[in-house]
Amino acid sequence: MRWKATREDMLSWFKLAEQSRWEKKYSLTKAEVLARFFTGHGTASIKTLRPSEFMAKRITRYYPQPGSSRGRIITKQTGARRVQKDFENMMKAIFSLGDAFRKGKRTKMPKVNISRYISKD
Repeated sequence: MRWKATREDMLSWFKLAEQSRWEKKYSLTKAEVLARFFTGHGTASIKTLRPSEFMAKRITRYYPQPGSSRGRIITKQTGARRVQKDFENMMKAIFSLGDAFRKGKRTKMPKVNISRYISKD
């Protein structure tokens, strides 16, 4: 027994499938749809409000914890030298490929540098 469908049947079934997609129906992103599917919330909205008993009182002053970055201007960078070295090795490898195609003529290696500017707003 063979079951055959016409082009119109397939188009109508695809249209029904597209209409039942959650991201189309409820205007969500794919990440939100996946989160709702796997957590079992379905189409019910996920509450993101903090319970009122966890909220600080309005009269409570904020004192930053020792070691927090509040008020600091200097930021410690870790791994910058390693990234710079890996980036230079990658550029050398790319430009050495160009040497093979130019029949012995060396390709001029550009000066590369990685820097990051952080401004305090």
